[in-house]
Amino acid sequence: MNKTIILCLMVLIGCSQAPVVESEKNKPQKTLKYGVCTEAEENALEAASRGDLNGLKQYLENGGDPMLECYAYGTLDVPHTPGLQRLYKKVLFKPSYELFSYYLSKDIPSDQLDEYLERFVFSQSDDIVALLLEKNAHIHSLGRDCFLSSQTSLEYLKKFDYDFTWQDNNGDNLLTLYSRCPCDGSENKLIEIIDFLLENDVLVETKNDNGKTAVDKANNEIIRNYLLSKLN
Repeated sequence: MNKTIILCLMVLIGCSQAPVVESEKNKPQKTLKYGVCTEAEENALEAASRGDLNGLKQYLENGGDPMLECYAYGTLDVPHTPGLQRLYKKVLFKPSYELFSYYLSKDIPSDQLDEYLERFVFSQSDDIVALLLEKNAHIHSLGRDCFLSSQTSLEYLKKFDYDFTWQDNNGDNLLTLYSRCPCDGSENKLIEIIDFLLENDVLVETKNDNGKTAVDKANNEIIRNYLLSKLN
């Protein structure tokens, strides 16, 4: 029976694809946005995940990218599919103060610093939180994500004399960000956060770069009316 007949029979019995040529198996199944990890990059990723400060230093002190993203094969369950590895995620696996303070001495983007701060505020890691605040990290992601169970985190930050009036690149403060949360059925939780912010010098009438106040941004009538009642 020749190959043409075999292929025809395969179609008839429900095989939708011809056999994969061995050379095709080893190709990535998608276009890679980032490059494949070099040996030095793989060593750095492994060192970071182990909390190995010397191994991480060896990479970064030789011109390595602190925001490294690259593909490593064999990291996913699907054979021959590359898994995207991120150095800025790996340093969280075993974040000793020494390793993390060294890593933060590099050029880390502000949005990544903010993400780290949120994580370590939740775990109440005093030394690392203090370090991140020294780097001007902020907790505005809580408001942007409408995280209504965050009052404990906000109260925790008071011990560091955190400036709750701080405004982001759009001129929004935490009150402006929280006020836009829909919070249907959770108005009381949001009102508790609003009260906390007002008690810590955040003003309802503060305008963002578009001239909008927390009242203007409010998406919930109960919240809008409550904010109006707090205007000086």
